[in-house]
Amino acid sequence: MSVSPEKVAYSASRVLPDAHAEPMVDASVVVEDGRVVAVTRRAGIPSGYPEVDLGDRWLLPGMIDLHVHLVWDGSAEPLRAMQSESAELTAIRCVQRAHRHLVNGVTTVRDVGGPHRMVLAARSAIEDGVASGARVLAAGSPIVMTGGHGHEMGVIADGVDGVRWAVRSMLAEHVDLIKVMAGGGVFPRGERLDSVQLGLDELTAAVTEAHNNGRRVAAHAHGLRAIKNSIVAGVDTIEHSCFLDAEAAALAKENDQVIVPTLVAFHRYVELGTENGLPAHPVEKAGRALTGGFEAVGHARAAGVPVGAGTDAGGRGKPHGCLAAELELLVKAGLTPREALAAATTVAASACGRDDLGALRAGAAADLIATEADPTADIGALTRIDTVIAGGTPVVRDGRPVLGTVGG
Repeated sequence: MSVSPEKVAYSASRVLPDAHAEPMVDASVVVEDGRVVAVTRRAGIPSGYPEVDLGDRWLLPGMIDLHVHLVWDGSAEPLRAMQSESAELTAIRCVQRAHRHLVNGVTTVRDVGGPHRMVLAARSAIEDGVASGARVLAAGSPIVMTGGHGHEMGVIADGVDGVRWAVRSMLAEHVDLIKVMAGGGVFPRGERLDSVQLGLDELTAAVTEAHNNGRRVAAHAHGLRAIKNSIVAGVDTIEHSCFLDAEAAALAKENDQVIVPTLVAFHRYVELGTENGLPAHPVEKAGRALTGGFEAVGHARAAGVPVGAGTDAGGRGKPHGCLAAELELLVKAGLTPREALAAATTVAASACGRDDLGALRAGAAADLIATEADPTADIGALTRIDTVIAGGTPVVRDGRPVLGTVGG
């Protein structure tokens, strides 16, 4: 089935305008030119809008994955796989991976690190309608100290002046946000989770440059010192945030910051384990990160810090399109299903600075997903999404790709 996005009304037995709203019974989302015109009872559909009846389903906003790496393939050695092929081929694969997110109900991804020309080419292809995929908000190449975490694909910067130049170089490429590496990571041998890399003065310089130019800042930070430096520097989102404590959570709340725990990333390391070829050192670190991440979610929730949903998709053992698994882990960590859904919709949209995403209301992007079960009662319903509509155009209907969709 192919539907023109110009004028259409999508109807379902239940419509959930946003994660915290009460469902509307026998309702419709009225769409014109890829935007929501209104959410109304079915009887209120304006004339001139053909109706598409999705039947006995829950219709809700498309989801947002706040932490992906489209240049990586989710294999045991994603960096090596990327380095073994041309930049042009990797850019094509980025589009395919964005499409994988889309068919799993993720209509927007925030790419937080990859050689910028590859990711930005994929962003443009999707924006221009050359290919089908989740909307891409791209950080481009991350800002990283010499030898720091992610230096293989980052802009190397040391000192305040170096960081200021690095941020400006990414702004010149028209990135959507800036990514900074405040501390170490799980996989590199010899790299400590609690290490501090870019320091407070360097992070502050990055935030100043980014905010002066209307861009938000995402900080990679596992250890408590890196987390606190990121909070004090004024970043907008703290990625991973494994060892956030109550004191840091209170400070993040004061500063209106969001944490993005990426629990599924560490869970996958632990699940795969050494028996599947992963070295012992990252498996051990991932186990500590997962335990700490569950505690961090508890501290954040107690302090009222918004929790956003991200997967680290593309990294070792983390397939693209696995956001529903992250939401299930957030519920296990103590969020309610509604809060987990908000993490992937309203909270995620706010973290991106996009009030046209994450909810169904007049003027918002017509990104919709449908499932037969109520995700506010059972977050597992989001593993069974059978309809995806992006910008008013169906991409998946009744569990099958829609003919005529560009991409694949």
